[in-house]
Amino acid sequence: MRLRWLSALAAVAVVIGASPSVASASQSSKVVSEWKAADGTFGNADFKWTSALSGSNPTLTQVKKASLAFIPAIKTFDTALKKIHFTGKTATDIASLITVNTKEIAILGHITSLKSFEGDFGALEAKFGSLQAALSKDLGIPEADIQV
Repeated sequence: MRLRWLSALAAVAVVIGASPSVASASQSSKVVSEWKAADGTFGNADFKWTSALSGSNPTLTQVKKASLAFIPAIKTFDTALKKIHFTGKTATDIASLITVNTKEIAILGHITSLKSFEGDFGALEAKFGSLQAALSKDLGIPEADIQV
């Protein structure tokens, strides 16, 4: 039995991967470069976390272990984002991303069942999707290249 949230995650990845390129950034090239550095490091950790959970029938113990290992990467990502001097709407979008990441950390750190994790994490997916789209426009980076 595959978990529905993993299926939804895979579907989101396919849709995002098919997204067209974005025209231009509202941030300086320095800020965009700093974003890419932070996001690239985070993307590697996110890939490891997703890979750990995408096996068939992950157990509660496997999900907890992978999630607890992922929390430091989220915190490091948020710390890096706070050091970048985003302006305007992008600064607001980054603040929203950090808020959603804080909620994600709380979920990942307190998993009691696969069903509750699926529901709690699923509730954040739409927020991550809309932030990914907004940051894509803000930074002039294709959505497929943004890991949030």
